[in-house]
Amino acid sequence: MKNEETMRDNVDIGHHSYMEACSLLKTTPIRLVIDQLKEREIRLQHVGLNTDDVIALSYALLLTNLLFALQQNHRVESVDLEDNGLTEEALLHVVEVLRHNISITSLSLSANRSTRGCALALGDLLRDTTWLTSLNLSGVGNVSLVWMNLSNNDISETGSKAIGKSLSINDTLRVLDLSWNHIRRMGAVAICRGLHDNKALANLNLSWNGFGFEGSIALEEALKCNGVLKVLDVSNNRINWEGIVYICRGLKMNNTLQILKVRINVIVNESCPCTRLTHLCFIFYIVVYPDSFIVV
Repeated sequence: MKNEETMRDNVDIGHHSYMEACSLLKTTPIRLVIDQLKEREIRLQHVGLNTDDVIALSYALLLTNLLFALQQNHRVESVDLEDNGLTEEALLHVVEVLRHNISITSLSLSANRSTRGCALALGDLLRDTTWLTSLNLSGVGNVSLVWMNLSNNDISETGSKAIGKSLSINDTLRVLDLSWNHIRRMGAVAICRGLHDNKALANLNLSWNGFGFEGSIALEEALKCNGVLKVLDVSNNRINWEGIVYICRGLKMNNTLQILKVRINVIVNESCPCTRLTHLCFIFYIVVYPDSFIVV
């Protein structure tokens, strides 16, 4: 009877698994971990956790006992590991915990030096799971992410503002896909403001959003000032003839863009022949169709 009660208690909070893991790893148990396993939030900022400390914590959040895999702690909903100097191995263990423990919805790795491997693992986690709703990666540094696909995520205005702010300071990302994300009006303006100051992005897919007239005006300023973007896709963005006029003004001042896609937009003006854009020699080629202005 006593053993059954101990097992049920361990399923709830995992402290027995934590102590067993510490013993196996020959690391000293941290009282703060034991005390917080029964709470909704584990806060271990500035503790100086080593790799074995994190592995032991992982066991506590995943295992009832070293013989009973994947029996989870269901109490903890938030884990804050800010500023612990975590190694890549430790960070990968944290990612593995979040992959299996669906109770944890919030994670902070702020001020831990990350690596490319960790960034890729986090990207896979976000792609494959749905329960993580809050992720703090501020100050992680050393992550040279060059390709990111955020398509079909309903980013909308709030998310667009955050991405726009990041674009303005990011100097590593080369390819970004933001298609199918309900990016409209002020969200579109925010993305363009980030593009205005960006010094690295070469390929940006904004197709199947709602840039419309407001986004077209913002794109004019972005194209005038951006000197690195080579491929831009704004297909199916509710851009009309008035919007295209603003985009073309931006193109006149841009010397780097090579491919512009604006397919499936409501652009109709029979008085504008293809020759109107022939001076834009930096665009490799232009084909005009009845339902579009520029198709590349």
